Amino acid sequence: MRNQFPVREAKNRFSELVRRVAEGEEIIITSHGEARARLCPIIRGVRPFEVDWKWLRGMRVADTQRPAETLVRAERDARD
Repeated sequence: MRNQFPVREAKNRFSELVRRVAEGEEIIITSHGEARARLCPIIRGVRPFEVDWKWLRGMRVADTQRPAETLVRAERDARD
């Protein structure tokens, strides 16, 4: 079965595409021939990573004596 659809066709067949994705298929939405979006199934039972900020704020990194929170935020911001 085809798994790439232009935006207009995806809009017209949205319910069908959602059903297919729910069954485990991945659907790519294209615009002017280029992939622009991906519909993929939700993985059940997996929780997003959660940070215990209260605990993290109290932690100190030995080499710098800076709060771990500062280092985590700096690492995250450097990726953007």
